[in-house]
Amino acid sequence: MLGLLQKDFYTIKKQAKIMIFILVFYLIFGIMNDSPSFFLAFLLIFSTMMPLTAMAYDERNQCDKLFLCMPVSRRDLVSSRFLLGLILTIVSNLIGIICSITVFKEDRTENLLILGIIWGLCLFYFSICFPIALIFGVEKSRYAMMGLIFIPTIAVALLAKQGYLNPIFDFVEKNTTMIEVCILSIIIGFIIYLISWLFSVKFYENKEL
Repeated sequence: MLGLLQKDFYTIKKQAKIMIFILVFYLIFGIMNDSPSFFLAFLLIFSTMMPLTAMAYDERNQCDKLFLCMPVSRRDLVSSRFLLGLILTIVSNLIGIICSITVFKEDRTENLLILGIIWGLCLFYFSICFPIALIFGVEKSRYAMMGLIFIPTIAVALLAKQGYLNPIFDFVEKNTTMIEVCILSIIIGFIIYLISWLFSVKFYENKEL
């Protein structure tokens, strides 16, 4: 599995250079406007996109058939991609924590809690996107993955603007704290991530290539 991870890191190396440039832009933007939210959000979204990018390259070159001719099981192949996603989200989280402590010094605690909430949401997003990509292919399901981000975001924004979500916001504000939301987001994210991994392994073991 270590070899598969090394291959994936090598695959995303060129794409990562572009993403790092964008991250630096968002970091500078956040510093200038004293608004780290966009940077912290994109940092973790970037970490969920990279495993899917590596998978797209493998799919385009039909690498899976080659890998399975080697002493690599289908379970190992799927598990390596989930492990890659987990590693990248953890690394991105650590970068976000360092930036929150050293660069965005104001509202430090709030930034760290926001980072935790976004981490849970990103784990959830990857948990949904990876099985879809595995079933239909990355290229065919690319628009569905984009829709999973934009459609809920637009829907929530519109509903919030019309005031339909105010009762929910009031209930959450009165009955929970941001720390509880952060912890709950991470726990649920990891549980769904585990379920997604188990489903993906089961599906891929029975898939015809």
